[in-house]
Amino acid sequence: MPKLLAFKDSVYSWSAKAGLAIKGVDFEYEEINPFDPADQARLVRSHPLGRVPVLSHDGFTFYETLAILAYLDGAFAGPDLLPKSARARARALQVAQMVGAYVYQPFVRQVFSHGVYRPLMSLDADAVQVDAGLEAAKPVLAALEAIVCEGEVLNGAALTVADLMLAPMLSYFSTRAAADRLLAEHRTLAAWLVWAEAQPALKATRPDFFSDLRRDILITLHHVPQSRSMRVLWLLHELEVPDFQVQVHPFDRGLRSPEFLTLSPA
Repeated sequence: MPKLLAFKDSVYSWSAKAGLAIKGVDFEYEEINPFDPADQARLVRSHPLGRVPVLSHDGFTFYETLAILAYLDGAFAGPDLLPKSARARARALQVAQMVGAYVYQPFVRQVFSHGVYRPLMSLDADAVQVDAGLEAAKPVLAALEAIVCEGEVLNGAALTVADLMLAPMLSYFSTRAAADRLLAEHRTLAAWLVWAEAQPALKATRPDFFSDLRRDILITLHHVPQSRSMRVLWLLHELEVPDFQVQVHPFDRGLRSPEFLTLSPA
């Protein structure tokens, strides 16, 4: 049976857990906090750089989330995590690499950590870091929007390594109201995230602290009929968003401003 060393609030650990869930793999779990000096001493025995997650299976221990997802895809039956076509596979791996290179630092370490998580944990936070992360996120969001629009991956057909690596980070990022507004400017990407968050594997492995957050959710609708609005509300129900209030801002044709359906916890 595989054994996963992971931290409950880690985006990368969430990705690995979701991959195991998609494959339907039973596994042993060991909670380990890489920020706790006592746990760090134990962690470096499996990961010399002291990071999570780490997977062990049949005497083979390794780390890095993308490597773990690729291993799960090859070692266990179940839905494919890597697309079959050369183009889709290349794009999926590109997105997974983009997550580590361009998404994690501004989206998670700056915006989420300083704008949401550290205050939630009663730790000191730096507003300058939040602002810097929001600014750095803009070109990354534009690049991701183009990939979603292309349709090779992040297309709502099935969860791949691209979805599993990106969705947790965007979910964390969007818990900051200013970040959620920024994400809403990229309508196709925002719609994909709503779909991804509702998928059973990601929903079942979502970190517990999400239940402590009162997230303001902004969804931009352009000429959207009532039936579409009702589907948005249904998705929020599926995501188990807390009780919310709805305020509709009518579309102004003269200003060409979008219609906003703004939902916030009651």
